Amino acid sequence: EGAAPAYGWTEETVLARAGFQTFLGDGVVVRPQAPPRYDLAPGLRACLTEVTAAQLAGHNRVGAVAGIVAGWLDTTLPFDTRSVAVHVRHGAGQHESAAAVVVAIDGDDAPRPAAHIATHEGSVLVFAVQPGTAPTVRTRDNAHAVVTGVLGHGDTAAAAETDLNAASFGIRLGAGPAPAAKVLIVSEPIAAEAGR
Repeated sequence: EGAAPAYGWTEETVLARAGFQTFLGDGVVVRPQAPPRYDLAPGLRACLTEVTAAQLAGHNRVGAVAGIVAGWLDTTLPFDTRSVAVHVRHGAGQHESAAAVVVAIDGDDAPRPAAHIATHEGSVLVFAVQPGTAPTVRTRDNAHAVVTGVLGHGDTAAAAETDLNAASFGIRLGAGPAPAAKVLIVSEPIAAEAGR
């Protein structure tokens, strides 16, 4: 029996824009607090329908008392999700900052991870989620920690922790163009139709 599939995004994942504040990936819907505005981000004009998760996070900035800060990012995962792994890049000794990037899961503010696993670039926080729901994970980068991926898994948190180094959580999701990029729309003016 193979491992349960993982759905979500990593920094390299290509997300297709489905609306002003809605981006679609491999089994995931991502909604930034401050979606990219192409009039303010000329470098993104060439990618009107697709951005990488890193580009989306980089342009997700909001004004606050402290100045311009990272906005939150909501990631909604499939209904069969039973655990969530949040990949966080941080410096040595910044484990508390890593845990603080997960703001809420399905409205549960400041959830506690079932596991906190050290990696070469930071941590992976594994959370158990209520089965039979499509969990929404709200994350926000802070001064010491950056979210580099949110992946939902069909196994329990304990099984996901055991399989963490296996293919399910280690894959690079959506590294190629999103299917929406393959759509070609051809239209003719209405006046041309009337003349036929």
